[in-house]
Amino acid sequence: MRISEPPSASMLLPVLPRYGVVLFVIGALFFQGMLRPSLCQATSATEIKKNISQEKQRASAKKKALRALSTKERSLFHNLAVIEDRVLALEKQADEQTRALEALSIQEVGLRKEYQKASSRKEGLRKDAKDLLATFWPVLLEKQARMRFDSGETWARADREATWLSILYAETGKKFAAVHEAETQTRVALERLQKTRREREQKGRELATLQDDLLQQKLTFLKDVQKIRSQELDLKEQLDSIAATISSLHYKLQILDTHSFPKLKGYLPWPAKGRVVKGFRPQATPPQRGISLALTPQHAVTAVSWGKVVHEGQLRGFGSVVILYHGKDYYSLYAFLATSRVHLGQKVEKGETLGECGFYPLIRTSGLYFELRFHQKAINPLQWLQSMGS
Repeated sequence: MRISEPPSASMLLPVLPRYGVVLFVIGALFFQGMLRPSLCQATSATEIKKNISQEKQRASAKKKALRALSTKERSLFHNLAVIEDRVLALEKQADEQTRALEALSIQEVGLRKEYQKASSRKEGLRKDAKDLLATFWPVLLEKQARMRFDSGETWARADREATWLSILYAETGKKFAAVHEAETQTRVALERLQKTRREREQKGRELATLQDDLLQQKLTFLKDVQKIRSQELDLKEQLDSIAATISSLHYKLQILDTHSFPKLKGYLPWPAKGRVVKGFRPQATPPQRGISLALTPQHAVTAVSWGKVVHEGQLRGFGSVVILYHGKDYYSLYAFLATSRVHLGQKVEKGETLGECGFYPLIRTSGLYFELRFHQKAINPLQWLQSMGS
């Protein structure tokens, strides 16, 4: 199919405004001959529609898989929350166990001191009783032996001494028995304390083991979440690729069905993926007849459709500029390029690299100024470009 020629120089000059980016049509002065879009290898509309249907089915399957992964991820996060609650509860138990062990340690020190004190007292009393027995027992025997020969008064005194010794010995025995009982009670309490301590230490080890197990489970769940997120990212990238393929197929279908640039409205790809910092505002002061994109330095700038280069070079106020003619009086302009990879008269395809973006003074960063024009009148590019989510 032939595409009508761009206007000649004599036709352009009377309609050129005095300012703005309309200078881009100067490139048309260099345009010679008729423009034919260099389309991709011919493919039937039926086959393209079939491919679109297949890609949509693939997208549906990927979305279903993505939903399943999201459900699994939510389940993992629920399990993680349960484990974290258990870990916190165990940490609380471990803290209580530690405080109890510290209290037992203090109590053990006190009991050991009491045990040692009781043992020392017992030994002292035992020595005292032994000394008493060693001293008074022979005296008692001697007095009892003399009682058969002495007078009654002597016997009465001996009997009083024996009674006194007997009482003293009995009291010593009571004291010894009391010390022995205290020693026994202290030893029992100490043994019970040590048993309790061993049990608590064992429980502490069990808690630590359980904590380690839960933390290991948590790490496993986190690894699973990371794996799922990686799979989700991969699926999303695949969905983006499928969406781009469907968009490209729609583009080809439009070309096959119409071979007309106006029919591509809403299907044009972006010349570069960046942030729109200034939109289309032709009534503003000064007017904004295109869109301004902020891009990373040296970001590739590509053709939004097939066309022919009618200008490649400097334009005052717009730096290095490439202008494409798309037939039927439709033009696209790409300004503030750092480098250009095309030449005047070259035919280009949709998505073909025209150059790299350069510094855009108006937005004070690297970027691109992009315009679409019909009959030398600026038209809103945002109505022609694909939705960012497509």
